[in-house]
Order: sequence, then C-alpha cells, then structure tokens
Amino acid sequence: MFGKHTLNKLNQMSDIDRALHNAGWLDSYEVDGYQNVMSDNIDSFDSSIHQSDEWKLILSQKKNDIIQKRNEQAMYATKVNDQQHGMSHEIPPNIYVDVVKIVDQKYLTKSFKANHSKDQILITLIVNKFSLNTEQERAFRIIANHHVNEYKDQLKMYIGGMAGTGKSQVIKALVHFFESKNASYLFMVLAPTGSAAALISGSTYHSMLGINGYKSNESISNLSDVRSRLKDVEYIFIDEVSMIDCSSMYNISSQMSLALQVSSEPFGGKNMIFAGDFAQLPPPGRSPSLYSHTIGTVLHTTHSHNVQKWTIGKSLWHQVTVVVILRQNMRQKLQNAGDSKFRKALENMRYKSCTDADIQLIRSRIAGRAAGKPKLSAEKFRHVSIITALNSHRDKINELASIRFASDMNEALVTFYSIDKWKTQEDDNEKQKGVKKTIDPLRSSDNVVKSIQEKLWNLSHGSTEHHPGILALCKGMPVMIKRNEATECCVTNGAEAIVVGWNSHVITSNKQVLDTLFVKLKNPPTDIQLDDLPLNVVPISRQTISIKCELPNDNILTVSRDQVPVIPNFAMTDFASQGRTRINNVVDLHNCCNHQSVYTCLSRSASIDGTVLVQGFDASKVQGGLSGYLRQEFRELELLDDVTKLRYEEKLPIDITGSTRTSIIRKFQEWKGSDYVPKHVHHSIKWSSKAPMTKIEDVPSTVHPGL
Repeated sequence: MFGKHTLNKLNQMSDIDRALHNAGWLDSYEVDGYQNVMSDNIDSFDSSIHQSDEWKLILSQKKNDIIQKRNEQAMYATKVNDQQHGMSHEIPPNIYVDVVKIVDQKYLTKSFKANHSKDQILITLIVNKFSLNTEQERAFRIIANHHVNEYKDQLKMYIGGMAGTGKSQVIKALVHFFESKNASYLFMVLAPTGSAAALISGSTYHSMLGINGYKSNESISNLSDVRSRLKDVEYIFIDEVSMIDCSSMYNISSQMSLALQVSSEPFGGKNMIFAGDFAQLPPPGRSPSLYSHTIGTVLHTTHSHNVQKWTIGKSLWHQVTVVVILRQNMRQKLQNAGDSKFRKALENMRYKSCTDADIQLIRSRIAGRAAGKPKLSAEKFRHVSIITALNSHRDKINELASIRFASDMNEALVTFYSIDKWKTQEDDNEKQKGVKKTIDPLRSSDNVVKSIQEKLWNLSHGSTEHHPGILALCKGMPVMIKRNEATECCVTNGAEAIVVGWNSHVITSNKQVLDTLFVKLKNPPTDIQLDDLPLNVVPISRQTISIKCELPNDNILTVSRDQVPVIPNFAMTDFASQGRTRINNVVDLHNCCNHQSVYTCLSRSASIDGTVLVQGFDASKVQGGLSGYLRQEFRELELLDDVTKLRYEEKLPIDITGSTRTSIIRKFQEWKGSDYVPKHVHHSIKWSSKAPMTKIEDVPSTVHPGL
C-alpha cells in the first residue's frame, strides 16, 4: 500500500514524464558523431593496476600534499614575519578588549597607495590581467588594499549583483593576488552547499568550521581542528550568502570566535567577504532569512534561545557595511538583440516586475514539435541536465535519460548495487518534532533480508538521501558527485563529471558492486593530476553512510549503505544549479515556488537561444512586485553601495561612518535627504516622498557572537 507522500511523488513523476513526451524530449534525433564528442580528450588508462584501497589512498595522498604545501607556505611566511617584526602568531588571550586602536581606512579609496611599490604594481597588473570592469576593480582593490595596509580595521564586506555580473572573476583575481604573494593560505573560499563550493574551488563552511546543519560541534577536539584550519587565514570569502539564514550566520561567527578564542570581535576577528544575489533562492531551512521581517536586530532577554540566536545572526549581517554591487553583464557579453531583451527580462524578474513583453519573450522558448519551436531532442539540448524544482522530477528525468543516453551512445547500461546493513536509529532523532516515524524492524543480525533489500534497492534516489541503491551507468555518462571526498582535489558534493571507467566485483550471479568509479571532472576550477590517471580523472570510492530510506508506505528505515556517492546528471534541482553558467540551459519552471526559483533557473543561461523551457509557467510568480522586506533589503544595499562608491571616489563627507548599516544610512540620508535614490536603482524599488522608504531598524553595535 502506498503512503500519501509516495503517491504524491509518483503523481509528480507521471506529470514530468507526460510533459517531456509532449515537449518532444524523447523524440529520435540524428546524433552521428555525438559519441566522439562525449569521449574527447579522455586518454586511456589501466584501472586494474591498483586495488580500490590503493586508488583511495592515491587521492587522499594528493589531498594531503595540497594541505601540506599550504601549511608549509604559511609556516614559512609566519617565520619570516616573526623575524622581521619580532611577533608571535599564537592566538592571544583577549587582552586588547579595552585598548583603543588607531586604524587607517584609506584602503577604501581609489587613491590609496601601498607602502611597497611592488604591491601597488601587483594590484594594477592583476586588474589588467583579469580585465576587471569598474565595479569588479573597486571590489578587488578594496580587499587587496586592505591586505597591504598596515593599520586597518576588520573588513566586513558584501559583493552583490545579478547572476552573470562576474563575482567569480573577482574571486579568481583575489586568489591570483594571494598566490602571487606566496600567501594563498591567507584566503579561504567557502559556500553554504557543496554544489556552490565546487564551482569556486572552495569548501562548505560546515566542513571547515565543524558545523553539522544548525548544530555547532563545540568539542575540544573539533574546535582544535577548526583553529588549526583558521589560524593563518586572514580573509574568508563566503559565496551564495542568500542561502545563509540568521541561525547559520550566528553559528559561523560563534564557531569561529570559540575556535580562535576571540570574543571581542565577530567572526573571531577575521576579515569576511560575502557574495551572492538575494534575488536567488532563500535558505531552505526553518530559520529566518537575513532579510526576514519576522526577526529584528535588537536583542531582548525575553526572547527564546533560538530567537536570540536569530537576532544576533541578523545583527551580524547588518554589521557588513562595505558594499559593492556588480552591474555589468559578463555572462551574456556578446549580445544580439534577443539577448539584450532577455537580459532586461532577467533584470525585471529579479525584482518580480516582469512586463508582458518579458513574459512573451520567455514563453517563446517553450519547447514543442511545431515549426519554429525549440526542439528538446536537438543535439545541443538532448543530453543537457534539466533544472527542475522537484527532487521527484529530477529522479524521473535521470531514469528516462540514462536509458536514452546509453541508446544514443550505443552503450549498454551496467547496473551496480549497494551493500546495505541495518543501522539503529538514534533516539534523539525520533523525538524531533515533524520527523516521520522510523521503523526499526526485528532482526537477529545486521543483514537485510532479501525481500526488504529488493525494496530498498528500488527506491528512488530522492528517497534514500541521494545515496543510491542502484546505479545504472555507462561510459561517457554525465554524473554528479554527491559527497565530499577530497574538496582540495575538486572531488566534492555538487561537482559535475563524466564516467570514464570503473572497477567492480560480483556479489551474486547477476549483481555487481562498484569498488571504484573513475570520472573526468567537468571544468574543474583547478586542474587535478593524479598518479597513473589522465588529467582531471579522479577515482571515486564507495562510502558507507547512514541514511534514512522512505518506503512506499511512507515509513522510514535507517540503514548503513555502502555505495559510490554519485547520481546521473541529466537533471538537477534549482538549489543545485546556483552559481553555474550554462551555454545550453534547459529548465522546467512549472513547479517553481516563487520568482526567486524562476530567476535562479533562467539566470543560468548564457543566451536566449541557448535557453529552452520544457513547458509553460505561471507568469504571476514573476509579476506584481517584491514583498516589503526583500525590497527593503535591496534598497538598503543600494544605499550602502552608493556610500562605498562615493567613499572610494573620495566624495563622501568623513563623518559618514559607523559600525552598522543603520548608523551609516541615517547619516548618509541626513546629508543627501531621505528621498535621494542612487542612479542605478531599478525602477520597481525606487522610493520618493510619496512612496517613502521604510525606516531602517536600530541595530546595537555591541552585539557579538559570543553572547
């Protein structure tokens, strides 16, 4: 008997199956030569020369070599610095809490000159090398200037802008800057999800800071590990800040302060650069977003423990006052007339203000069999991963597309099974409110009986926490890695790759188990060369993970599953797509829950001609204007961007300063007037005397994460 949740997923799968058929996605198409394209630049190699454990060790050794090189670089630089200045880099006690420090904020201006000419020359060379535009250059110079400035305060900065404005180019320039100074260890790049981290050669903040979901691991051993990772770091860049909620912001700062034993400054005194676009998807959890109207920034002792954490988290975000918004389109750089209209539609969609002409343009890209309609079965779209809002849709698309792909490639799908054992359910999980009832079957051993095992194997990937019971693969198939194995080697959750080989063994007469899967990373941020493997080919080993399996009757079984952590990559969710640029972008907008989801899906596109919709969508989701609290966030960030720009150009009165956005914006409006609107503000969020901007909240400047 099917449970309510399972029936809902089955209906969703039927819906997407029908939509794909109607759109012509499964139609036959001439694909001669396509197989050669899929196997381009994959040199032959012998996977049998090492056992599975040996391949795993080779990857681990490469990871350790990268870490060791980074640590040696940091130790050498620290030793030189100590010799030059007689300083110690051990973490000091909080003896400077009440000491007045004289800081120089000249680094925030364009005319800043480094003390050493070689630093100034390097900064200018990198601006030219990476062809940074005006806004990108301002963001880069502020951070680089801050680094070479001897007397400076803690930098808390935000780099914003719509998708495709080149935030990743600023990251690349910064990475190159620190590498050129043999100080790459000073700059750490993090993101909220593995998918986002994989795109910028970073790590998740969870893994680097010892945070599991909303819980920080405050054990002595974990804090010691975090301290060792952070002690030499000066700048932490966190991308996709829109996916960070108030609770996570609190946990990030609190964990850093605890690990570094610094309670007098947020984030343990480290310089923080956040980047992202609040028009993209909000955080997925229950904690409020950083712009939520349900949480204020003034702390009250009457608040619950969670509300106090959320309040501190939001107030920490309001201490980020240096803002640069990137505006020049870098993704659709070589525009035709259609691309210009598409770009304008995305700008309007960002603020939920699409015009009827925008809707008509987007709907012109709905696939179909009729003449003049985009063809989903065309070669350039045929095997492109479809962005969809639902996990059930992703699972169904992956199932259908795997069969079609193998047929197109003249390859046979090979099925690999997981090894499952029973796992006792944690008692505390059962007590969590809203968690489905977990069934712990009577058993005399950890072995799963055959009848239950067959059911577990046949569950969809979304019902097994994306750790599949069955993997049907062939050479050339696109896959997505679903667990972090070696982030330093770009083998991280969310990384895209292509299957190039495998080692396996037989467990029964007709069932195989993967030992090692060999994949070629797709456009990794840095090239990876492992012994005995071609460039960017890496081994993915089986991982044993405790997972919850949702049965067809909606009951939950907890098992320990041993499987290679990948899934086919013919579809991905809107969350997983964030940060990616796609030459060919196939999307299904029908089930997008809001304008942020629609915008996230469509803004991955590099052009209008490379964009195809599987089916129609609800236009009301991208029309009608923004809600008040998100509109207010955009307005305040626009004002802070203008303040930063005027200060950079040395056109700002020196008394317009402060430690929170509230104090700075109030002083700025006293100077400019409350009706002043910066030049580049989108028409839909402009304010005036007739439609005034909401009064900004009071934010206490003394809130620190250690409270």
